[in-house]
Amino acid sequence: SVSACLVFVGVSGGLLLACSSSRALGLMGTSMDEVTIRVFLDLIVDVTLQVSCLVGWRLTSAMSRSEMPNSRTSIMDRVFQPEVEDLGVLIGDVLVAGALVPGIIVTFLVQTEAYTPEWMILGGFAERGQVVPAVSHGATLAACWVVSAVLTGAFEAEVVYCRDLGATLKLIAVTGIIASVLVILVTGVSLLFFTDMPHSGNYVDFEAYRSIGKTVFDLILD
Repeated sequence: SVSACLVFVGVSGGLLLACSSSRALGLMGTSMDEVTIRVFLDLIVDVTLQVSCLVGWRLTSAMSRSEMPNSRTSIMDRVFQPEVEDLGVLIGDVLVAGALVPGIIVTFLVQTEAYTPEWMILGGFAERGQVVPAVSHGATLAACWVVSAVLTGAFEAEVVYCRDLGATLKLIAVTGIIASVLVILVTGVSLLFFTDMPHSGNYVDFEAYRSIGKTVFDLILD
């Protein structure tokens, strides 16, 4: 109810702002049809952004107030005797991390020539095409996620069948942080092998630093 009230207040304020803006633009000689279209487009963007921020805030608030699902196993037991309660959850995680994420990047960025990730270039995009680098990168993302999920017990019955959404999201967030650390480590190692870093202070290798900068951006994108 509070979220609905906040959305209503935001929509009302947006309408008032839209009316005042359209009046101001109308006085400036702008076509009222163009003003109306712009105002309603801005209103849609404002409402969408506001609702998204409210949902994110409420989920974050619920996560902060929730306790992570209790696990009966220790970290060492998870490492040497990992428990996977539902194989479908594991397969779904692997497909999302290893196939869906690289697929979205390749489809919407690489194929449209909007942006080519550094892992695509280092993976031999020019010689081997898009599939091999995407599969290799997806396997790295999936492996890091599975390892972190095993360490946090995200595949155990207490988590898979947990009905507390806040607790589940909190565990997923912790798992994501660990997976991000693993991806950073793997990325750092790959840079050492595939990028020639300058060893002398007499010159600046801009290509090496450009590669590192793109890799950092790709890491955030992943």
